[in-house]
Amino acid sequence: MIQIDFDGELNDEDIHRIERETNERIWKNIPVEITYPSEEELKDIPYRSKKELEGTVRIVTIEDTDICACCGTHVRYTGEVGVIHLLSVEKHKSGCRIEMLAGQRAWQWLRDTADQNIQISHLFSAKPLETADAVRKYIEQNREINRKLAGIKRSYIEMKAEALPETDVCVMVENDLDADACRMLGDLLLEKNKAKISAVFTEVSPGVCRFVWLSREYDLKKITNTLRASMTIKGGGNAQMQQGMIEGNIEQIKKTAEQAFREAVSAAV
Repeated sequence: MIQIDFDGELNDEDIHRIERETNERIWKNIPVEITYPSEEELKDIPYRSKKELEGTVRIVTIEDTDICACCGTHVRYTGEVGVIHLLSVEKHKSGCRIEMLAGQRAWQWLRDTADQNIQISHLFSAKPLETADAVRKYIEQNREINRKLAGIKRSYIEMKAEALPETDVCVMVENDLDADACRMLGDLLLEKNKAKISAVFTEVSPGVCRFVWLSREYDLKKITNTLRASMTIKGGGNAQMQQGMIEGNIEQIKKTAEQAFREAVSAAV
């Protein structure tokens, strides 16, 4: 990958134009002329970034394209470059930085990108030049589905919380709920005064469960630290909420945690 820094700003339209015009000059296979003009001749040559230079100066000229003083390696004809592709442009210091590929690397990147696009077109049953619209439509549909699911999840959690009796400590295993839903259920139990400590466990894999427990009256951080003596707990939080992962049998974890919560409530009475 090649990086080129400029002292000005370029937008997407500029990048597309530069890439197109550069490739047009490459494909014209223009000769690259190398000359060593005399000091007098150099004064009349409008080379790029012109400044006073001492000694022999090497001038590289590409007709109707560029004239520069350069001691680097150059192709004999522009066609030897093959193709260039500008990958990105981003703000850099007071100007911008372009990332680009040339020759075989550019062709391979374009080939790989085309292969990926063909796979996407098959997945979305869309023509190769219509994949962006197909993906946008899919994202919009997915957002709408997620919005509806969020409403259904909220309704289910509210009904679940409403159906539970009031108690000091409410500990549940809810394997059908994700982490956000578990927090929502636990928090709703506190809002509805259904519990003083609410805890929800979800088995994520054999021997590992996710937990979230909440309270507005008891220091859960202190209780969690006590439980660490008998459990492998990864996670944390603050006095009002603790969450993370616990290793072990979920029913035994539930039983041990519930006992610790009830002891904390009894000790505060």
